[in-house]
Amino acid sequence: MSRFLRLLLQVLVVQMGLLLGLFAAGNMGIIAAGLALTVVLHYMPWVLALLPGIAIILYIYQRDRHEREPLPNLISAMICGGLSTYPALKIEEFWIQTMGVYPSPDIKITFLFAFVVVAWSEEFAKFVFLKLVIYPQKQFDEPLDGIIYAVMLGMGFATVENIIYIIVRHGGVEVALLRMFTAVPAHAAFAVGMGYFMGLAKFQTNRWKRLGLLFASLIVPVFIHGLYDFFIFQQMSKTLAIFTFATLGLSIYMSHLLIDYHEKDSRDTQLKNLIRR
Repeated sequence: MSRFLRLLLQVLVVQMGLLLGLFAAGNMGIIAAGLALTVVLHYMPWVLALLPGIAIILYIYQRDRHEREPLPNLISAMICGGLSTYPALKIEEFWIQTMGVYPSPDIKITFLFAFVVVAWSEEFAKFVFLKLVIYPQKQFDEPLDGIIYAVMLGMGFATVENIIYIIVRHGGVEVALLRMFTAVPAHAAFAVGMGYFMGLAKFQTNRWKRLGLLFASLIVPVFIHGLYDFFIFQQMSKTLAIFTFATLGLSIYMSHLLIDYHEKDSRDTQLKNLIRR
């Protein structure tokens, strides 16, 4: 929806509200409803920018049934995710503006853009915040916490990215709706992969196995993110773009399996602790 059409729609709503108010002869309920609708329409891009991340945050929070994380820690993870957008964007700007790497008919350049410029830059930025800020916390005390904190961080990243695309760059309602069902759930799926392996690494006593799991917590989301973006940016065939949705669907399905696995592991661990007591 263009800015002109959105503005025209808002004007029409206001006029309709005023007419209803006049015909209602003092019916304040109708006037209030008209004004409320106008406000909602005005702030609709903001609502759509924030809503997907909030919905996923609430979903993942209720999956942490056995020993929920302190709210300040979760908020800290979301803030870290929001902050991680800055280094990610700066790294991407370096590749695009300085190195001149753009999506191209050349499949090798497109591969580099998708997997390195976008996927590596964003997932590495998130990984650094997760590893340095969240990983050492004593509240990170079971494998499922890796997923919980990673998704919180990922939604902080995705929400700030949404605000940039929808509000700052004036993408509007169309971009908001598209990202609601693609980019935001995709970032959640990438985060589950990262958190799953980091959750395993946290409780791995063997140093080399722990390093391998930490490496996997970075490279797995980079690979999935890169594959997702490659099919978006490739210029060989529009038909291949359908594999973007296939990658997204498979990633979400695998995310559910990984969450279920860690959730079961957390439940079993708590039962063992109860028996020991």
